[in-house]
Amino acid sequence: MDALSIVVDEVALEGLDGITLPSLWIRLEDRQPKFPLKLDDCTKGLIWRSLVSNSDLSFYELPEEREDVELFDRYKDIDPETGFETKQKFSHERRDVYSVHAIPENKNGIQGSCLFFKERKNITKQFRCKSLTPLVNLQEALEKYGRKLVAVASQALRFRTLIGSENDPELKLSNDSYCLLERVGRGRWQGELQSDLHGGLFKVDARKLHYFRKSLVKHELITMQSYIRRLKTGQQQHSILLLLKRFHVNRRNKYDILMEHVSNFLQQLPDQFTTVDNLKDHLNLNDKTIKRLFRNLRYTKLVEFSQYPLEDLDPSAEPCTNKNGSKVLVRCIKLVKPYGKRGAADFDDEDEEDDEEEGYTGGGGRVLSEGRIMERDVLSQAYHIILSSGTKGIPQRDIGLRMNVGKLESRMICRRLSRDGVIKSFMVDEGRQRTSKFISHKFASVSNQLQLFAKEQERNKLLFFSAPDMLDTEPASPKTSSTSRGPASKSCRTPTAKKGKKAGGGQNKGTGEGQQVCGDPTEDVEEEKLDGKRDEAHEISGAKRTEEEDDVTTKQMEADIPVTQSTQAE
Repeated sequence: MDALSIVVDEVALEGLDGITLPSLWIRLEDRQPKFPLKLDDCTKGLIWRSLVSNSDLSFYELPEEREDVELFDRYKDIDPETGFETKQKFSHERRDVYSVHAIPENKNGIQGSCLFFKERKNITKQFRCKSLTPLVNLQEALEKYGRKLVAVASQALRFRTLIGSENDPELKLSNDSYCLLERVGRGRWQGELQSDLHGGLFKVDARKLHYFRKSLVKHELITMQSYIRRLKTGQQQHSILLLLKRFHVNRRNKYDILMEHVSNFLQQLPDQFTTVDNLKDHLNLNDKTIKRLFRNLRYTKLVEFSQYPLEDLDPSAEPCTNKNGSKVLVRCIKLVKPYGKRGAADFDDEDEEDDEEEGYTGGGGRVLSEGRIMERDVLSQAYHIILSSGTKGIPQRDIGLRMNVGKLESRMICRRLSRDGVIKSFMVDEGRQRTSKFISHKFASVSNQLQLFAKEQERNKLLFFSAPDMLDTEPASPKTSSTSRGPASKSCRTPTAKKGKKAGGGQNKGTGEGQQVCGDPTEDVEEEKLDGKRDEAHEISGAKRTEEEDDVTTKQMEADIPVTQSTQAE
């Protein structure tokens, strides 16, 4: 890369905020590898003319002056023994001239973070004509504008600089993911710590920042490596260092090298197994270093420690028992997995389970991704998926899987549809969990009827449990012949008597027939059947009567028959 291309690269890496000329000189002096030209007045004049004549660059005037960038070396205060950061001064007290202000979507497709995106003025025409010839020199531009003048690269140039030449330039990223990529690119070789991004700059939850980072890792735009720093309290804080792929450097501390050496040593042994004493003799390290090494091996789950009797490992060794008669145990170490490069999955300890990538629902069923129809909007497609689920409903997770969108997108879709009143949510018990499902407004009335039906069933259960208490309070006794005849004569009526009563017949006739029928048990059974038919008619017409009450009535009728027969026999 030649000198002028390096200058354009530095302007593009600074992002949508642009870079002032004094900050550009600072960036070029700290360039790695070194800038090939000496930054004197002649070189700066040459750089200014090259910037003005470049059609991919524009110049803006800020409403206020911007301070110069402050560079730092993240690995300056690293302990070579432990690989931990010993000082935290530059991490918290370092002044940052760029704040995160993501611009909304616009028709020109511009993405990035800029504090004065709407307030700044485009003054490119004052510096060059249509033939790209400079109109003013560097000295005049600095005298007139000073640190209010910034150079900004075009959207295509900035995006190409961030993703590299090997990635697809048509790749689409969300505004938040692009701002994160822009911030990491501005860090150059120092990168950005994820803990500093979500806590200080983006001011979002760590889980949300994970989703911003997820698409960048998926398309291999950034790299991640562990970073440990020591706080003022003496505790160690583990974080993730994010770097552009072009600036990635595999920095390993002393213990990473020792862990790789232990892994290679155990792989050469039979069963990848040996004693701890044998490993210590092979490493030939002091006790403090061995202790820290074993702690890192446990933390990374590369090995497992165990104890075995000495007689099983070496039958010829003596003694094999202690003074109390127990067996002598030897501490051993076994390799679980070989030492290798950590992947993106190893850094997701703060994230929730990514079951949606596997395509499985919480209930164990598999939901196939249907994708999205580009000719239709997302909300209508989500609504038709919920409508097709019927009265059973569908959880938010299945909606995201079928539409092939992320968790945040599916959550926003469901909230928007619920706010518009086209869907409703309800809770369902699935095992030991309560799952929220969504149902269309067309089936909302049906679901309300189902809830009323469920309440009616609960009411019937309460009536069923209270029925025996009601039977115990009845004063009638079938053993007394004098009291049993009165109620029997009232309840036993033939169809003929009822027809006569409806037609206006005499009361004596109905009473006489009723007395004759009560003496005949066969006709009493027929009357019981007719009573059953009348009960069915009452149920059809809307009368509510439980089966338990019918059984009680039948038993009472059957108990009245032998009492009547015994009365006639007397």
